[in-house]
Amino acid sequence: MTDLKSAAEDVTADLNRLARTTPHSGAAFSALLASVLNKQALTAPGARALAGAALSIATRCESCARRHAHEAARAGVSRAAFKLALQRGVLMAHGPAAVHAAQALVDFDAASPRR
Repeated sequence: MTDLKSAAEDVTADLNRLARTTPHSGAAFSALLASVLNKQALTAPGARALAGAALSIATRCESCARRHAHEAARAGVSRAAFKLALQRGVLMAHGPAAVHAAQALVDFDAASPRR
């Protein structure tokens, strides 16, 4: 079984290595991550619509995103809470891509004859 703490540390190290090669995009993604994670928890009214909105953004489903936007508005969700849900969707769409990119860079470096 994989040691989850060790695996998380490896992923973090890989992401940091990738960020050093692409400082502008790495900084932008880090800023998005900090912005999304430092917000207060989502409130109960409209929580289902907020979760649906985040997931529809992450999976790039336009019709679902539009439906959840209408549901959230009808449930009285604030614009700020809806924007946070959308940001979380963006984070989950691009976060995994960054993890895969970091691992690909590690693999490239390992396979490259020149270092």
